[in-house]
Amino acid sequence: MFKPDDIARGDRGQRAAYERFLLEQFPAPANTEVTEVDLHGVSALRVLAAGAGQKATVLHFHGGGYVLGTAKSSVEYASRLSRAVNGPCYTVDYRLAPEHPYPAAFDDAFSDYRGLLAAGVDPSTVFLSGESSGGGLALALAAALRRAGLPLPAGVIAICPLTDLTLGGPSVMANSGDDPAANREMLSNLVASYFQGHEPTDPMVSPLFADLADLPPVFLSAVEVEVLESDTTRFAQRARTAGANVTLKMVADSVHVFTLFPFLPETAETLEEIGQWSRNLLQK
Repeated sequence: MFKPDDIARGDRGQRAAYERFLLEQFPAPANTEVTEVDLHGVSALRVLAAGAGQKATVLHFHGGGYVLGTAKSSVEYASRLSRAVNGPCYTVDYRLAPEHPYPAAFDDAFSDYRGLLAAGVDPSTVFLSGESSGGGLALALAAALRRAGLPLPAGVIAICPLTDLTLGGPSVMANSGDDPAANREMLSNLVASYFQGHEPTDPMVSPLFADLADLPPVFLSAVEVEVLESDTTRFAQRARTAGANVTLKMVADSVHVFTLFPFLPETAETLEEIGQWSRNLLQK
């Protein structure tokens, strides 16, 4: 993914390399409907997979450690989320660090959700979604909505979420070097670019430390022996203790943010389970 020239160019080079990798390796199907939209001042892409209906709406936050990634490069994954829940997926271009540190991404996530509600989307049919840092952002938003006086979404889909930006989970050190998609050194650079001088234990930075009593239903998935395994399992434990409805799917022998890779059998299995989980929630 990252060539020597990309590394030499710092954040901008790595950002361009991540974009190049996703767009070249995983282009969206030609029959995917993609529309540029504005969600309360934040640019987003409305993605509708061929044959998908309007049963639910996904608000998706791409991963990339708050430094990398764009809505454009997440369209292929957004199309699969659209197909899984049978509805449109809005993937958003929240502001990125280090140019825009916390609370920029969090503020944009709030604006995105408000934008959906203002457009008339029923919150009881909305699923927040994200992978890695995007998963953490989705969980942080979900935990803060009640305090902000906003209605809760139907649920949250968080794949390999980054929930503890102190990197204090035991798997961060124990599994660093075993996962080709993430390691402790890379994560340290990314999260420091995001929170900068802010306190990383702020619950809006690290949702692991949030009050999870009002959390909507959550679908969590992570990989056994990946660096963020304990970010997911610790969050699941805290959420359950707080009374939240938590579905946890642990995957063996895969990589961080495995759902980005459509050719993996565990990806298809997980997306199918997400689809069934979302349908069950909407029927209640």
